[in-house]
Amino acid sequence: MPCNWKVPSTRHLYRLWNSQVKTSELRFFWFTEELLRESFRQAGKKVKDRLEWLRRHMAVPYNWSLCDKVAKLRLGPGDVILE
Repeated sequence: MPCNWKVPSTRHLYRLWNSQVKTSELRFFWFTEELLRESFRQAGKKVKDRLEWLRRHMAVPYNWSLCDKVAKLRLGPGDVILE
């Protein structure tokens, strides 16, 4: 049975993607801002290290893509996520 989830407040979701494959920017494997901040805290200042940290903690296989970019999605109050 389908499930709808209404966003209670503004939230940002992020996703790793390969900039050489433009259609991959808005696909699956989105994660929360809290996980992104944790990558900053644990991986340090280098973007490459942060991306690597996110890959390891989200179990993204190396053979999927380069994952050299992070996409950001803004969800506002009242937006609905369909499952």
